[in-house]
Amino acid sequence: TGIAGDDAEVLDAISEASAIVDAEAGARSQLLSALSQGLERQGEHRRAEELSVQALALARESGSDEALYFALNARWVISLCDAPLDYRRALVREMIEIGQAARSEKLVCAAIHFGGMDGIEGGDRHDFEETSEQLRQSDASSLWLFDMTVRSYPWRQAFLALLDGRWDDAA
Repeated sequence: TGIAGDDAEVLDAISEASAIVDAEAGARSQLLSALSQGLERQGEHRRAEELSVQALALARESGSDEALYFALNARWVISLCDAPLDYRRALVREMIEIGQAARSEKLVCAAIHFGGMDGIEGGDRHDFEETSEQLRQSDASSLWLFDMTVRSYPWRQAFLALLDGRWDDAA
């Protein structure tokens, strides 16, 4: 999800579109979500934060699961640097629920992927192992976390060593 690349012209176009669109809340939410992620990549964190919060509120108002998933995704990406881990984990749980309700393996796998990153940050070996198993049982082979947690033995061993506090073994 999000927009491709960091092209300032694309960001400007999305910004202009979101300012003039008199669309339903779900469509406007998706525009703001895309814009917020693009701004984050451009280093405009404060503005990205504001827009992603607006996008999430609009998505909830719209009742659109697609818009809500997209907005939750944007909030997770933008909150990586400064939000508590529990907050991001709640976003992931909600994304998983939406993916499951939509019967979309792709959405569920993407959310599990984010949850796995949170598990690594949280230093939770059980969470890491659980995420690895969920990814192993899913169609997640295109996600980079899949390669590091399931397919690549050296990456997996390094993460486990870090989570166990065996710093020398992780190198």
